This record gives sequence, structure tokens and C-alpha cells, in this order.
Amino acid sequence: MQGVLEKIKVHWVSILIVILPIWDIITYFFWDSSFGIVLTFLRFFLAGVIFVYSFIISKNKKQHYIFSSILFIYTLGHVISCYLSGYISLYVDITNMFRILYMPILLFSFIVIFKSNKNAEKDVVNGVNIAFFITIVSIILSLITNTANYTYGNNISLGVIGWFYNKNTQSLILVLLAMICGAYSLKQKKYYLVAIIIFIALYFNATKTAYISLIAFFLFALFYSFVELKSKRKAFYNLLLLILTISLFQFSPTYNNNQLYLTDQNNKNESISNSTGENDNDTTGQNDSNGNKVESPNNGGQNTIIPPINNNQTLKAYNTLYRSFSLGSLIDTFGLEKVLNKYNYTKDAFILSNARTKKKIAASLIYDEENLLSHLFGFEFTKINNISNNKGVTETFDLENDFTALFYYCGFIGIGLYIIFILYLLFHILKRILINWRLIFKSTYMIWPCLILLLLIGAEYTGALLRRPNANIYLAIILALAYVKFTYTKKKPLEKKIGFLMLHLGYGGIESATINTANELSKKYKIEIISLYNLKKNQANLLNKNIKVTYLMNAEPNRNEFLTALKSKKIIKTLKEGLKSCRILFLKHVLIKEYIKESDCKIIVSTRSKFSKILSKSKRKETIAIAQEHHYHNNDKKYLKTLKNKYQNIDYLFALTNSLLNDYQKLLSKNKKTKIVLVPNMLDAKKVKITNLNSKNIISVSRLHPGKRINELVDIVSKVKSFKTFYVIGDGEEYLNIEKQINELNMQDKIKLLGYQNQDEIEKYYSNSTVFVMASISEGLPMVLLEAMKHGIPCIAYKINGTEDIITDDYNGYLIAKRDEKEFVNKLNSLLENEEKCQLLSHNAISTAQNYFPSVISKKWYEILDKYI
Repeated sequence: MQGVLEKIKVHWVSILIVILPIWDIITYFFWDSSFGIVLTFLRFFLAGVIFVYSFIISKNKKQHYIFSSILFIYTLGHVISCYLSGYISLYVDITNMFRILYMPILLFSFIVIFKSNKNAEKDVVNGVNIAFFITIVSIILSLITNTANYTYGNNISLGVIGWFYNKNTQSLILVLLAMICGAYSLKQKKYYLVAIIIFIALYFNATKTAYISLIAFFLFALFYSFVELKSKRKAFYNLLLLILTISLFQFSPTYNNNQLYLTDQNNKNESISNSTGENDNDTTGQNDSNGNKVESPNNGGQNTIIPPINNNQTLKAYNTLYRSFSLGSLIDTFGLEKVLNKYNYTKDAFILSNARTKKKIAASLIYDEENLLSHLFGFEFTKINNISNNKGVTETFDLENDFTALFYYCGFIGIGLYIIFILYLLFHILKRILINWRLIFKSTYMIWPCLILLLLIGAEYTGALLRRPNANIYLAIILALAYVKFTYTKKKPLEKKIGFLMLHLGYGGIESATINTANELSKKYKIEIISLYNLKKNQANLLNKNIKVTYLMNAEPNRNEFLTALKSKKIIKTLKEGLKSCRILFLKHVLIKEYIKESDCKIIVSTRSKFSKILSKSKRKETIAIAQEHHYHNNDKKYLKTLKNKYQNIDYLFALTNSLLNDYQKLLSKNKKTKIVLVPNMLDAKKVKITNLNSKNIISVSRLHPGKRINELVDIVSKVKSFKTFYVIGDGEEYLNIEKQINELNMQDKIKLLGYQNQDEIEKYYSNSTVFVMASISEGLPMVLLEAMKHGIPCIAYKINGTEDIITDDYNGYLIAKRDEKEFVNKLNSLLENEEKCQLLSHNAISTAQNYFPSVISKKWYEILDKYI
């Protein structure tokens, strides 16, 4: 007994799904009894139990409070709106409102439950398989016992629905069960039997939704037989079933029902034409109140809007006609003119006899008489079923199309909240597909979004889904499972590991500094590098072999390619690169966020402020977050605001220099969580070859970006007398402009634009250079200065934050104040011509660089990391 109870506790979702068709069958037989009412209210009770259970097991009860508050506030607004408008029946209205809220409540609850249940998918599929079997068996038994309910039972017994009461709802449930069973049996031998059962069940259902779903399913099965299973045999049989489904349409109950409907409507139209003496081509013959001819409303089914008719004889004819189509209660309640306006004065039997159109017209007429508050929160449900004719006969006008019903019963706010909730789930499913597009080729993934879209379209086209508790349970379960399957991954236990978040591993100061740090720390800790982009030219080869590298995107930025295509007016290339750019921009934020949320690193180090902001917001509670700021703030208000307001969950903020340390301490004075620590970048101390100072060569290593002002360096060096060669190493958007500048100066022989070079190649140029030059307008702690200094190269740079933290004027190089180009040229000339001074500055440069060697900087890291690892 104990074992049985334990299994029920673990697999209760499967059991619930199995019970649902049995519950529906019992309700069918007791529909008109008090027991049937009890069974209906038990569904409401079930939703409450499931919601409470999800609250109990939830690890984030705040979400429940927020969700409940939104529902309560909206419902209160709806009740107040209806009260001010004049309530007819509070009880009936609230009951209807709960039917509407039933699905969102269950959906929210099942998402929480499925997140904590690793077997949720298996339980749901197993339950669906059994529920489908029960449904099919019940239909067969209903036919054998001659007790079947027919889809269209108006004396024609067309389409078999079995022992189920609501025909449209059961059709959608049947589609749901069939497609899940079919998709999950596709890889199994029993698939052929399942496919035949699906064909028979949906073919003879007689609804358009079922038939369209049948075609959609065999298209789905055909596609995945090819791309996923690579089974020619299954593809052949699915193609055969698809052809059979399409070719047999005109013999199907669906087709027969449609033909009967068309015949009936044509007869009615012909009857109208004969009784009024009009035909399809007669568009004249009526006079308005002034005796002028007006176009006849009978226009072959087109809803031509004509002026209001005041001719009593014509109005009387319209009144007689509309009442013959059971529109008397609308006319008696709202007046003939309003009804005629809503129907656009049509005489088309197709429109006048359509029950759904009639219900929409009724809702629209009520809506027009309601106030603004009712438009926002919806009008009372009871009103639409309280419309009577002059004889006191009341009709039921409850809307069938679900989203239309939500609009009128819930107002703009209600339907807005409902749709936003569903779109939120669908957005996250789509986001996961964009992140991992290979999911498109997995049938057990793609069946869920395909089925959801089919059901939501069916909810509006067929109706009887979103406000039916029995269908709501199924819909909530599949929506919740799809959301969890696509978005939720069980978090791995944290490891004693450090992860470095990087934009890429290409050449750059941030990248070089991070590689140096990772290599040194990997001697003691487990290290992982997380690179957003996978550049073709990168420095991954410089990493120690024990460091794991994870690329989040197998691509690189294409901004230059897009701009080039745009300038050259290549339309197809521009569109292609534009779409690629959009995808990269979208995934850039998403991939970093997803990694941070799922990372098993005990410590995550961010190397970019944009990454740090995401890290602060999305990191796991137990994860230690370290933000490294690699550039000077330049009093950028947006950046400083980000530091102040978006770093609330960062544990350590590393400042590269003392001046930045002081700035951060002032800026984050109210942030009690973040500890601000001075930790400069780490310099690689290996393979150091002291330069040949007699070479008279000048070197600059930098991204060719406008902010680096390489063009100014070219101008400066062109005015220097005694240099041999100026090496410009790096690549970027300014490459062509700088190349053009060098050519215009006719300095191609002396100024070498070398483009991208790997680290080993750069080392060769460092060892053969006398002076390093820099003209940047902003820097954090420029690693290229330190790399040059470790080779004994004196440095000359403009005085800015970053350069003044490394260069001490007339000690290891020169700082040029106020961007004085003339002074820059003079210092460069004097240094190249004074070998003794050059030697002195070189010696001091080496001493400066040694302060940033791993043996010094690593101690600062160890003081922090050893607390957690």
C-alpha cells in the first residue's frame, strides 16, 4: 500500500491526465443532473488544490504573490465596473470569470510544478497515451452500443464524437491527444498503428479543425521522417497517408457537412430573392425618404454599406426578413436601425443565419452601450444571455470564438493581460529555438510549439477551448511543459571553478590581460573561458591546455561587412548581413544571460561592463560575481549610472588604478555589498626578449579605432627626422583611412601598416624597436604600454587617465600634456638621438613592468579567491 501511495505521489500528473477523459464521460451521462453540476465544480476545486500545491513546493513564493495580486486587482476592477453598470447576477458573472482565469491559474501552477519534476515530460506523455486510448475505446463502445454523440447531430448524425458533451471542445482535445501520441511514437515500431488510429479518429470527426490538424500532422511526420529519423520507409508511408488524407477529403464527413451547410444557405438565399422579387443582379429599385434610388443591399453576399433607410415599406421588409432569421430579440432590445447598421443592411442568408455572427453582433451592441470602465474591464457575462424579445422569450448569445469572448467579457485590460501571458511563454520558446536552431530538427521538441499554435488558432476559429475547464487542464499542461522543456534546465551543482566572461579572444588589451590572468590562476584553480564570439583570428593558442574554452556563438561581428554591402548598394548582400546582424544583436545579450543563469562556476569574472550588468541581475545566489573595469569612465553619465544602479549584486569590483579606485568608492558609497579592490591587470612574464635600442624603429600596437588616434601618430612620426621604420600593428575600421594617409604622405617605405599579427609575431617587432608611441584619447590600464616596457622599450604617450598610471615622465618614458603634437615630435626626436637617455628609460621601463608580473598581481587574486575555493 505504501508503495502504491508513493507512486501516486510521484506520478500524479500522469494519473490526472488519465482521469480527465473518464471524468468527461461521466459528466456526459450526468450532465442534466445535480451530480453533473458537482463534477463541474470539482474542476474548479481541482484548480485551487493544484495552485496551493504549487505554492507549497515553490522556491520563489514572491511570484505567487505577484500573480495572485494581478488576478485579484483585475477581478476587483471587473466587479466594480459591472456593479456601476448595474449587476444582473454577480454569481453567474464571477463563475464565468473563473472559467476564463482557470487556464492561466493552472498554467502558472504547472510551470512551477514541472520545474521541480525531472520526469514531467515522461509523465505527461504517458498520461496522454493512455488518455488517447481511453478516448478511442469510448468512441468505439458508443458506436457498438448505439449511444454515440455525433459532432453534427441535427437529424443527420454526421461525425462521431462518442460519450463527450461539448463537441467543439472534444474535437480540440482529440487533436491534442492524437498529435502528441503520434509525435512521440514516430521513432517506435508501433507508429504505423498509431498513425492509422489518428487518421480514422480525425477523419471521421467531421470538424474542419480536426481535418486541418490531420493534414498538419502527416506533414509534420513526413518532415521528421526525413530530417530526424532519415527513414525512407516511414517517409514513404507518411507521404502515402498525407496523399490519402487530401484525396479523400471530398468523401469525408467534413466535406459532407460543409456541402449540406452550403446547400442550406443557397436555398435560403434563393428563398429571400424569390420572396422580394430580387435576384443577384438586381441592385436597384429602392427609394429613400426623398424618393432617390439607393443600391439594394442584396449584392451577392457583399456587405455594401448604404445610407439609413427611412422608407417605412423598406424598413418593414427588413424587419420581416431579419426576424425570419431569429434576430427578433436583437431588434426588440436594441432597435431595428442599430441591428441593420451592424449587419451592414445585408440580405445574405449566409450572414443572417450564422449563429457566431449573430452572437458577435449581440456582444458589439451591448459593448456600444457600455461605459469606458466596462471597455477596460469587460461587461457582465449575464447581459449577453439576458436579451429577450417582445414576447419575453430570452435567448442565449454566449460567444463561441474564445479571443473575441475575452475581448468583450474582460475588456482591453483583461485580454491584454491574457495575451501578454501567452506571448511571454511563446517568446521564450522562440528565443530558445533562435539560440539553438538545431532544435528545429527534433520532433519531440517542435511538436509542442506547433500544437500550441494550432490550438490557439482553433480557440478563435472553432472556440470552446479557453473557457472550458476540461480543455483548459490539457492546454495548461502542454503550455507549461513546452515552456519548461524549452527554457528550464536543471541547475548543475556549483564547482570550485572560475569562469571569465569575454567578448572574444582576439587581440586587444582586455583579451591579453585576461589570458595572462587565466594562465596564472590555472596553476592553482580550475579555469573556464567563456567567449561570446568565435573569431577566426584569436589568441586561444596562448591559453594553457588545462583551461576550458566555451564559445557561446560560432560567429563574429559583421558590422563592417554590413556597412560595406550597404555602401556598395548590394541589396541581397545587405539583407543577408542585416539579418545576420539582427540575430547577433539579439543573441548577444541572451546567450550571456543564459550562460550566467546555468553556469556551474563558483566564481564568475566579467571583463565588460555590459556583461557585469547582466551578471549582477542574473547570477545564481551562491555565485560570487567579480566585475573588472578595463577602461576609464571619462565621466560618461550613462556608464556611471550603470555602475551606480546596476551593480547591486556584484561582490567585488576590481579597479585597475588608484584614481579609478577612488572614483568607484565615491560613486558606490551607498552600495554595501560590493567590495572595491585595487587589482591591476596581469602581465605575461614569459618569453621576454629585451629590445635592440639601436634599431631606431618606432612601434605602435592597437586596434585601428578612431579613439586610438593612429592617424595622429602617423602625422607625428612623419615629422621625425632620424627614425628607420614605424611599425603600426593592428586591424580595425580605420585601416583603409590610415593606409590612404600613409600613401598621401608618400611614407610607404618607412611606415609599415602590418595589420593583425599574432603574439609571437608581435614579440619579434617588440624586440626590434626603440620607442613605443600611443595617442589614445581614453584608456583604462593600457596593457600594450606594459608589454612594451617589459621588453625595455621606453614609451611616449599623451597624458590621460591610464597612461599616467604607467608612464612616469622622464623616468620610463614621456607624457605629453595637452595633446601637444610639437612636443611629441621633439621628445621622439631627442629619444632616438640620445642613446644614453634611451638606455636609462629602458632600464626603468623594465622595473615598472615587473610590478605587474604574475608573481606580484596573483597575490591580490589569491587573497579573494581562496575565501571561496
